[in-house]
Amino acid sequence: MTTGGEDYTSFGTSFIFKSGSGPGTKFSLTIDILDDEVVERDEVIVIVASILYERGEFSHSGGNNTVRTITIRDNDGEL
Repeated sequence: MTTGGEDYTSFGTSFIFKSGSGPGTKFSLTIDILDDEVVERDEVIVIVASILYERGEFSHSGGNNTVRTITIRDNDGEL
């Protein structure tokens, strides 16, 4: 299991983008992977981006959620 602050630089659980950012707006997110000397299996970070409408409701339909999976591969040997 990946752990913020141990496997990657922790960045919190949410981001707020400025008003007026609409569909088609592109954002980038940099995740700094932290190296250690522990032999581990591959670990995964899953990022889910959702649209929160002004009235405070999340959009869960219509393709408004984006999911990205990042695999952290260990570089310290084999288990």
